[in-house]
Amino acid sequence: MAALAAKRTLALAQPRSQARSLFGFPSPFGSSSSSSSSPPPQRKGTLKQERGVWVYREDKVMPYSPDELFTVIADVDSYQQFLPFTSSSRVLRAAQVGQDGRRTEQPLADRGWLRPGQGERWEMDGELRIGAMGFDEGYVSLVELEKAKWVKATAKDASMFRHLSTLWSFAPTASSQSSNPKSRVDLYLSYAFTSPLHAAAIQTVWDKISALMVEKFEQRVRDVHGSR
Repeated sequence: MAALAAKRTLALAQPRSQARSLFGFPSPFGSSSSSSSSPPPQRKGTLKQERGVWVYREDKVMPYSPDELFTVIADVDSYQQFLPFTSSSRVLRAAQVGQDGRRTEQPLADRGWLRPGQGERWEMDGELRIGAMGFDEGYVSLVELEKAKWVKATAKDASMFRHLSTLWSFAPTASSQSSNPKSRVDLYLSYAFTSPLHAAAIQTVWDKISALMVEKFEQRVRDVHGSR
């Protein structure tokens, strides 16, 4: 899939410079903002370094079906409404992936990746912009997904990161029933900065983002599908 480019600005303790733009992951929630003086969110998962890459893991059982959870995190266009520090998000390109691996481009207006279709696989280019505490970054990610099972976003051209990837997976629990669904949600977020300077400048931002991701996702699920 051809990489798409856009404008990107980076604001640290220096003048803004221009570069290309991207989407993450994911991203991974809401148009949240924060200041360095605000208390850090309580982390419920684990954050540690593995072979030079920071890895955050968190899991949670939620009273919704895998399909209900999937449709929330697969809705890239809505990330700005719930992902931490996200100011804009949109799908740039979408293709359905056949069993033979062939990719068929699909109209964005159809939003086919959100329609029912157990087992269907899709690939998208998504653009996302995040900002907090003087940090402003835009980038494009390759978003891969299998309906009702998992969504993975991998940054393709983020200047701040040499690696940035998010994987959400969903599975019914052993006690789940159609009348009383329960699903396990697993989040795997991994990232590595391109330089020690970048790491020192924005490590705090990403520590906060990782700690908030499942919490904000859970709030969005309740907004979309109702409290249970």
